[in-house]
Amino acid sequence: MSARGLNILFTTWDGGGVVPPTIEAAKRLMARGHSARIMGDETLRFAVERAGIAFTPWREAPQRRDTSRENDPLQDWLYDGPMGGVMRMRDVIMSGGALAFARDTAAELDRQAYDVVVSCE
Repeated sequence: MSARGLNILFTTWDGGGVVPPTIEAAKRLMARGHSARIMGDETLRFAVERAGIAFTPWREAPQRRDTSRENDPLQDWLYDGPMGGVMRMRDVIMSGGALAFARDTAAELDRQAYDVVVSCE
C-alpha cells in the first residue's frame, strides 16, 4: 500500500441487500484515506454519488437502467415459486451474465489501476 492509500473497485448489482453495506464499506474506507469506486447498475448512480463515491455503470452486463418492471433483467415474478426466481437469477446474472460482467470489470481495470477489487456477489 502506498502513502495515498488503496484504490478500491467495488462491483455489485441492484439486487437489494448488498447495496447499503457496499456503500457503507466504501464510505468507511474513504474516511480512512483510501479511494473507492462502485461499478454497478445505472439505478445505483444516485445513491452512490450522493454518498460521495465515484460511480461507473455496467456497459455490457445485464442491469437495471431504471426502476420500471419492464427493465428489470430478472423479471423473477414471471416464474413459479422461489426456485423459479433463483434459477432465473442464475441464468441472467450469475452464469448467463458472467462473461459480460467480467468484460466490463476488465475494461474498468484497463481504464484505471486498482489495488483491490471487491465483488459483492
